[in-house]
Amino acid sequence: MPKIFTSSTGKAILVGRDKTDNSRLTSRARPYCLFFHASDFSGSHVILKLHKWESATREDILDAACLAAYYSKGRDRKVVLVDYAKKGDVKQIKGSPGLVELLSFKTIKVKNHEIKQRNFIS
Repeated sequence: MPKIFTSSTGKAILVGRDKTDNSRLTSRARPYCLFFHASDFSGSHVILKLHKWESATREDILDAACLAAYYSKGRDRKVVLVDYAKKGDVKQIKGSPGLVELLSFKTIKVKNHEIKQRNFIS
């Protein structure tokens, strides 16, 4: 079962707990949801749940990116780059639980103080 958080605008954000959970979480997400993962570190898969007609706000994206940075091996860095993509642009690598290839993505820079400012992280 993933950890469940709520973005500042009320959208659900799901965070995988281990590689099996990551695979399950990513495979079950709808193609229009957003997938997040720290660029250069191993860590949790994070899914920002969206409805087909919804788009993510800048705050939603930053909330989910902060969770991806926090639940990665880069948690204590001053800056963590987080890649994000529509789930439809995420290809799971067969035979390698938790590993994915992003076919098209954007990257957001998350600063350590931004992670600490989020209400959902103690």
